[in-house]
Amino acid sequence: EGDNLDAYPRLDYTLRSIWMECSMNNTKIFLLACLASYLALTSHLALAETEETPPPTADTPIEPKAVTFTSEHEIQVGGQRVAYTATAGTLLMHDEEGKPIAEFGYTSYARKGSDTASRPIMFAWNGGPGSASMWLHMGVLGPQITRVEDLQINGKGPFRRSDNQYSIIDKVDLVMVDPVGTGYSRAVGEAKGEDFWGVDNDIKSVSDFIAQFVTVNNRWASPKYILGESYGGMRAGGVSLDLLTRHGMGLNGVILVSPYMDVAGGGGVGVANLVVGYTMALSTYAATAWFHDALENKPPDFKAFLAEVDAFAIDEYLSALVKGARVSDAERRAVAEKLGAYTGTSADY
Repeated sequence: EGDNLDAYPRLDYTLRSIWMECSMNNTKIFLLACLASYLALTSHLALAETEETPPPTADTPIEPKAVTFTSEHEIQVGGQRVAYTATAGTLLMHDEEGKPIAEFGYTSYARKGSDTASRPIMFAWNGGPGSASMWLHMGVLGPQITRVEDLQINGKGPFRRSDNQYSIIDKVDLVMVDPVGTGYSRAVGEAKGEDFWGVDNDIKSVSDFIAQFVTVNNRWASPKYILGESYGGMRAGGVSLDLLTRHGMGLNGVILVSPYMDVAGGGGVGVANLVVGYTMALSTYAATAWFHDALENKPPDFKAFLAEVDAFAIDEYLSALVKGARVSDAERRAVAEKLGAYTGTSADY
């Protein structure tokens, strides 16, 4: 101690070698100890997680959440190129207590670069009730449509899509709505599908969806329209009132496509005793009988046959129905004979 080791070079070299070897051994021991501790800790955590958090099963509920998927496209409509953003997604709907009750599915198309304050937006749906918006979406309104052959059975693929040059997205942003129980819309949490399947329930849920969509996408200033087809026409009437009275949202217009609105006029559901209903349904019965070869003397020309049935329904059948008990026996029998012939049944039936 205190001596200058430089004076003893061999001893100096030996001592330094021993010190370095000890240092390296200590480092190795330290690293091995750390590795052993890490392995023990991770094994403990994995065991604890296995014991406390069982793996998910088929019965494990999936946490509901809103999701969106977007893509960018262009289409030519009316001789001009229209760039638009397509969005397929869901909105998470809640009850008055803030509990999730539904994932409400939709597909929207918004023109790029437009002023949303002045750009109209339209919410559209089909009817049923119980139908998704696929028919209007892929058959009429959307930027792409499914190619089918009119008057042919089109239930088998492959199906082809093409740009829809008659789409309305050059004039208005479009939101195709799938009520709960159709498309990708479903009840979640403690809610059930039956909570949404009623005239008033259906109107309320669709109105709530529109109000939430307008809020989330900052479209309150936009001119707003709704479009309904078949039973969707009845829904549109209720939704327009519900939006105004519960959400303070006034619509700029309501569009009805072959709507089921005039129940008393013979819509065909629960009004079969009404004369207009009988008259308007006759051509459908006749067309069904013609298609299924139920007619005794089936005419070869289908369209001419329907024209003949329509003329009979208006000129003879309706008159006899209106007369009721005052119709003569001869007229009653003559009308019954033609009814049997046109529907594949009989006058006695």
